Amino acid sequence: MEDASNTPILPLAEGFENASREDWTALVEKALKGRPIDKALGKSTYEGVTVEALYRPETGNPSPARALGSLSRNSTGWDIRQVHARAEPSGVNADIKADLNGGATSVAIRLDGAARRGGDGFETDGLVMRRANDLETALAEIDLTRTAVALQPGAAFLASAGALLAVAERRGVAPSDLSGTFGADPLGALAETGSLPGPLEKQMAALMALASWTSQNAPRMRTVWIDTSIHHDAGATETQDLAYAMATALAYLRAMTGAGMSVDDACRQIGFTLSVGTEVFQTIAKLRAARRLWARITEACGASTDAGTMSLGAVTAARALSRRDVWVNQLRATCACFAAGVGGADCITVRGHTDAIGVSEPLARRVARNIQTILVQESSLAKVADPAGGSFYVERLSDEYARRAWTLMQEIEAGGGMADALVSGRVADTLATSWAGRERNLARRRDELTGVSSFPNLEEEPGQVVEPDRAVLEEIVEAARAADEISVPDAPDIDGLIAAASDGASITALSKPLAGAATQAPALNRHRFGEAFEMLRDASDAVLERSGRRPTGFLAQIGTPADYTARSVFAKSYLASGGIDAREAETDVEAIAAAYQAAGGDLAVICSSDTLYATQAEACARALKEAGAKVVVLAGRPGDAEAALRAAGIDTFIHAGDDMLATLRAMAGEIGMIE
Repeated sequence: MEDASNTPILPLAEGFENASREDWTALVEKALKGRPIDKALGKSTYEGVTVEALYRPETGNPSPARALGSLSRNSTGWDIRQVHARAEPSGVNADIKADLNGGATSVAIRLDGAARRGGDGFETDGLVMRRANDLETALAEIDLTRTAVALQPGAAFLASAGALLAVAERRGVAPSDLSGTFGADPLGALAETGSLPGPLEKQMAALMALASWTSQNAPRMRTVWIDTSIHHDAGATETQDLAYAMATALAYLRAMTGAGMSVDDACRQIGFTLSVGTEVFQTIAKLRAARRLWARITEACGASTDAGTMSLGAVTAARALSRRDVWVNQLRATCACFAAGVGGADCITVRGHTDAIGVSEPLARRVARNIQTILVQESSLAKVADPAGGSFYVERLSDEYARRAWTLMQEIEAGGGMADALVSGRVADTLATSWAGRERNLARRRDELTGVSSFPNLEEEPGQVVEPDRAVLEEIVEAARAADEISVPDAPDIDGLIAAASDGASITALSKPLAGAATQAPALNRHRFGEAFEMLRDASDAVLERSGRRPTGFLAQIGTPADYTARSVFAKSYLASGGIDAREAETDVEAIAAAYQAAGGDLAVICSSDTLYATQAEACARALKEAGAKVVVLAGRPGDAEAALRAAGIDTFIHAGDDMLATLRAMAGEIGMIE
């Protein structure tokens, strides 16, 4: 048998001339009929990075980001971490068991809004945990020595950490055997709600006390977990998201080392979660740039290579989820999860496809974790540490993201740091501007949303979510109020808080060490890409409920199918994106009035070819107006005939590239669908 090592390598390029970029450019521009390549095939990201049509060695980054730090994935791949935000503790417990049995490898628990503020009452956007007993119920029969628990506690991180440690103590589990994170991120909580229930200085002091205790007693836990989802949802570009994450980490790193912790110990207390969207290569570059940035920061601070290894999580972006045609969210989640895996995330959370409308029911949770399981186990995506490494495109994009994020982080630092940037409103203003730019592209369908602004389905079945049992939640809150007299340390004494939590002290009582004058900042406004179109769909649903029918558009299809089909299909989808149903009728100008009156409708859209528009559009518009159409629309660009067409009764024109959202809103207002 021939030795494979001695087999000559077949040079695939042998016999071909070495083509230059100029040769390639000439051929491409010939195929594009003279159009410049950059305009035809290139694009620009929201941070202004130019994405070229072709990357060669001279355009790539000669210093691969993959050389900067190793991954901290487990032996079977990345950590599949699903978030649990059901309100009832028993419901959370059932979901945790189902997830762990179905392939999840760790648990994230999000507290409800009231608990995250350390306040009274309850909300239904997370676990209603008012005492350690409630968390114990949520974690019943879960082996805390084998399952990492990541808390998402908002401003109540000190109280929730005491509760988790009290649960472990009751079960005889040593703090050193726990793994996960206490989720302390007061700057993130301030950005999310616009308020902290006390001075920021007290929050930072509590963070430092918890970090010091954790470093000494629970080395497998991390105190700080920076989650920039609120910035991402508010409109942040990828580089802004990176810069805010790093500036926040610097604030915590500075506070911990200032309180006497070593740089290595402080670095080991910090982890990150970044939101990831459906732009695959941009997401890969973003995560690789994050490792590069953190490696540079920890190196500059004097941390060892081991301590500076980044613990990097990813969560599929909430802003990409739609409330309409929710099944498409599964495809968005798959793209985002794939990109996060290739980009080197250590743990990944996939949101359920119904998360935008409420708490995910079992099917949505199962699909979300199976997306990850398939990518890890069947696609073997986690077996290669950095599959994108060496790609000229990805290396260049990673480098651009890292450099731009570094520059923005330096600007934040020069302006007083992340806390000052939040309190002053600079972050809110910056993100509002970023969102406005994206909103314009969404309105014009330069950024399309399948099932929302493209290919909508007015007959879709709504997604199913879990409804909370409010009676159970009331009982939980009342039981906690009865325990408010339990003594709690005035200072952030971790051992004292554990004892108080074990005795049954409430979250409100355990948060007393952080009480005082509230810290205020402009809250960041969360957005989803489809929200503006979904508001029109909601208005259409309200009309349907009141009157038994949706607002209706009459498609006046003039000529033969060859004349009108393309524009008729376009108009039907266009109207449906705004919640307006379409009724089609093939007719001629002479019969148009009778056809409209027979079919009925709130508005009419003329659909035909430019040739027939030139001879029949004006007469058709006049006939439709006389038949009672409130709004007459022409599908196509008016060109030089706009004045004459408007004079004949056409109110507006719809075509690719127009401001679709503004046009639909105007139509909805004219027909009384919205005010």
